[in-house]
Amino acid sequence: MKQLLNEWREYSEHHELFERHGYIEHALGFKPLLNESGGAYYTSEMKSQIIQEHLLFEGFFDRFNPIEAIKKYGKEVGELFSTLYGVVRNPKYIPDFIAAAIKKIINVWKEKLTTAATWLEGKNMPTFAAGLKKVISGINSITAMAVDWKKAVLVTGLIIGLSYLLDKMKDYGADILGGLTDIKEQAVQAAENFLIKEFPKFVTSLYGKAALAASSGFLGWVAAAVAVVKVVNLAKDSLKPMFARYKELTRRRDTRAQMAQGGRVRLEAKSK
Repeated sequence: MKQLLNEWREYSEHHELFERHGYIEHALGFKPLLNESGGAYYTSEMKSQIIQEHLLFEGFFDRFNPIEAIKKYGKEVGELFSTLYGVVRNPKYIPDFIAAAIKKIINVWKEKLTTAATWLEGKNMPTFAAGLKKVISGINSITAMAVDWKKAVLVTGLIIGLSYLLDKMKDYGADILGGLTDIKEQAVQAAENFLIKEFPKFVTSLYGKAALAASSGFLGWVAAAVAVVKVVNLAKDSLKPMFARYKELTRRRDTRAQMAQGGRVRLEAKSK
């Protein structure tokens, strides 16, 4: 009886949450079940999980202020993360944002990395190739995730992390985006050392286990991301047009929705 009362109290406090089906599906990653009449509902177990994910979501973004971010990091960099914040706060746009990021950037870079790994194997550089394959495996694990706010953050972190990797590889003489045709032995050793020892530790705060830590939250994630974005032009050059296009697409979608709503109101008025 006590357990039932506790459950009732918990769900009563979050009653409005369970009416936000778009937020629950696109931001938290839970699709509602449908009853015989087509109405949406959630089981007790689902409700408990939804509440937990909702509290994690709210806690993660709790201290982030878009205006303060722009003041702290400058307009160009601050707006990038303010836009990402806008994505996760408007869950209906999360699926489109993730799909665009994967299609336009991540899949293109993944193909380049795969081609480079194959070339390195053909040139008898198995350690270097294995390092790139491990990166590719990390890419696959994130792109295979269910669509929710976590994936939106991690996909962005992935783009920033890969930007850093590709930039460092080019410094070592391995131009992966341009296509590998030759690489000196000394450069191979430096690149392998970076791939195996440095890069895994570096990206854990961008798209690894530490990226979604509740203790540091979105502010901590942004701090790690800014460290790369400010010094690696590839990261900015990739994110800026993607976020700009996202903002334009959302503006168009909102305009169409407003026009459609206006049309429905006029039709209803005429029918009366």
